[in-house]
Amino acid sequence: MLSVPYALYAEEGSGWEKVDEGISYLGGKVGIGTSSLIGSNTNLQIAVNDPTNGGLRISNNDSTANNQALFRIDANANKQNALRVQRDGKVGIGEDNPEYDLSFGHTNDKIGFYSDANHNASIELYNSETANMTFRTQNLTGGGFIFDGGDVGVRTNLPLTALHVNGTSISSFSGTQRGSITISADYEADHFNAIDFMKNTGATQPIARIGAKFSGSGSMLYFGTSNSYYNGITSEAMVIDEDGQVGIGTTNPTYPLSVNGTIRSKKVIVDTGWSDFVFEDDYSLMPLHQLDKFIEENKHLPEIPSAKEVEANGISLGEMDAKLLQKIEELTLYTIGQQKMIDELVKQN
Repeated sequence: MLSVPYALYAEEGSGWEKVDEGISYLGGKVGIGTSSLIGSNTNLQIAVNDPTNGGLRISNNDSTANNQALFRIDANANKQNALRVQRDGKVGIGEDNPEYDLSFGHTNDKIGFYSDANHNASIELYNSETANMTFRTQNLTGGGFIFDGGDVGVRTNLPLTALHVNGTSISSFSGTQRGSITISADYEADHFNAIDFMKNTGATQPIARIGAKFSGSGSMLYFGTSNSYYNGITSEAMVIDEDGQVGIGTTNPTYPLSVNGTIRSKKVIVDTGWSDFVFEDDYSLMPLHQLDKFIEENKHLPEIPSAKEVEANGISLGEMDAKLLQKIEELTLYTIGQQKMIDELVKQN
């Protein structure tokens, strides 16, 4: 190791001689640790006789100063050309022929920025035998951010997919900007993009899914569930088609809300018309003998759908409630008319 506390210089024609410290001057060239200069273009050559600890150090002469070495190159037999700066400006660390402006030539080489000796907060760029080039930030709780072989991990050191987030993610916006997550793929019929929810990081089958399928020239959003985390997605519980129609229990909704199953609710409010027009003076109440004939021929009340129609088309709750009320009000009018006839007969007797 050579420590140079003062400037070292040579003037042409000074005729240096080799001294005990191993400094020589020959034909305008300077050698340190050697008197045999290699290469006609070598103006300064330093020979390292200690393959483990030898090297070059420019240090602070104050022995009490922290980190005395201001500039240091250590020579190690296991790292040929530990630091090389070429005429084209490219720098190699452990690299004989640096290809880039800054090249590293050994496994596990790193560029690191650390907040303390324990690396509790760090930014590292490194290459290992078992991983591709990786960029990682790490905080006091571990995890951080890692870019490994094209996969990105947030708060995980082992990303399993293109983006692996171990925790909560927030997409926010302000003003005219929008917060969004974009998932895209080339268009093909029956292909889909999806967000899968897994039981744990080692699971191979999703327990729930939110996905988008291509449908004709549009798309369909669907929500899938599983009856067991071993079976993957077993049911497309809800879909929203290209027209915005919602299907529950069906993948082919034909109305704004189509439900294939039972609905249970404490309260349902339906906006519809009502049947108080029956009590208007100009309302024409069907005579009972005509009503009797209609029922005999059709087996259902007038303006009420038949059983076959209901089986085929279902019913509109609001419309049917209004129709049933209409029939109740008509029945009330029939009853009042009959009571008047009874009262008249009583008077006559």
